[in-house]
Amino acid sequence: MAPSICFLLLSLLFLSSSTSGDEEGFISVVISDKGLDFAKDILIDQAVASIVQSQLPQIEKTVQVPLVGKAKVVLSDITINHIQVNSSSVNTGETGIALVVSGATADLSLNWRYSVSSWLVPIGISDSGTATVKVYESRILLTFIVY
Repeated sequence: MAPSICFLLLSLLFLSSSTSGDEEGFISVVISDKGLDFAKDILIDQAVASIVQSQLPQIEKTVQVPLVGKAKVVLSDITINHIQVNSSSVNTGETGIALVVSGATADLSLNWRYSVSSWLVPIGISDSGTATVKVYESRILLTFIVY
């Protein structure tokens, strides 16, 4: 968090403002490609550090399966253990700044359980366990719109 604040404060030093006569004042900011890449790298590092070891909310779904009955599936204790960002880019346009992360992989761990109840069979069927999941080639696009 501290590097982000330092970057913001340093960038404010390079702001230029101009007014002349009856014109309205404005502030213009010049951002170099090198500055954008630096900010991108800090933002990605901070995002990865804050996401890793975070726990996602429980996922629960109940569906009616024809001829079987109700099936309930629960995924719990979903934890992101590792994220690897393979490539990223930052692009500027007329409407804002786009940050693209591509080729990202993530390792997750979770607990799962399911149960099936049917009016045909008075005894429910259930099972549970743990799983590890690897997400490959994820692509994330963040757009910061400038007004």
